[in-house]
Amino acid sequence: MILVDSFANYMMISFQMPQILSLSMNNVSPVTYREAVLVFDYVQEWLREIAGVDVDIMEAGVNRLDLFQNAPSRFSFEDYAPLFELLNLKRQARKRYEGTYYGQSVYRTTCIYNKGQRTGSYNQDVLGLRSNLIRWEVRLHRAQTIQRIFGIYTVADLLDKWDHLRAFYRAQVRKALRMSDGLEYARPVPDLKAEIRQFAIKPGDMEALWLWLMANGTRYVSGRFPKLGELKALLKSMGYQPYQISRFLEKFARLRCIRFAGEQISLSDLRRELYLGLTAGLKR
Repeated sequence: MILVDSFANYMMISFQMPQILSLSMNNVSPVTYREAVLVFDYVQEWLREIAGVDVDIMEAGVNRLDLFQNAPSRFSFEDYAPLFELLNLKRQARKRYEGTYYGQSVYRTTCIYNKGQRTGSYNQDVLGLRSNLIRWEVRLHRAQTIQRIFGIYTVADLLDKWDHLRAFYRAQVRKALRMSDGLEYARPVPDLKAEIRQFAIKPGDMEALWLWLMANGTRYVSGRFPKLGELKALLKSMGYQPYQISRFLEKFARLRCIRFAGEQISLSDLRRELYLGLTAGLKR
């Protein structure tokens, strides 16, 4: 659970705090502030008694930081595919690998996957774990990034600024889900052109189409436009270029083939449920 690598003039210590707290390979639940204090006490004792290293863990530098929360869901992970397609992950390279959605850059990684399924595949028996448990991680890879964002240099700084970590995580999720306080989603307007333009920054703004689609869902759009030709004509009249219309209709047709399980729910409702599930744990 604790890895120690020694170098010429420093030592690297790596561990997952949930595993230390549970004294097992279980890393399902994030730790609270009080639990974090216990974890660091344990690590310092382990280093002294087992590794033979007497250090003040509070003075250790923080080189990597992984923040996460879990959201129990009534729906399968695949039901969220249309929503994850529309995430706002600017300056992060997108990819999907073995059922996990990634947004990657040199400094940070957004990682979203089904923790319930992943834990089962690793043969971890966790009492009461739901099969559909969405894990959303924000991984900060470099000490300079952690210092720049939080002003955290040492473990003591980390504990002192614990509330800042929660605020940062909440802001990252809101941004990715496009839940800015300054933007109203699915605001009812009688004119379809005005409905789309409420999301546009400039004429021919492609992002406005994705936001409109995410705010209302594919079923709503399909109900307004039973034939794609009608939607194509509307977009053309708004000044969108043929290649933009083709790109949008191609993605729209692909997302429309995905059906949510059990009940009818819009992407906007699905997004809100996910956000509330993830941020509920931040109150601990």
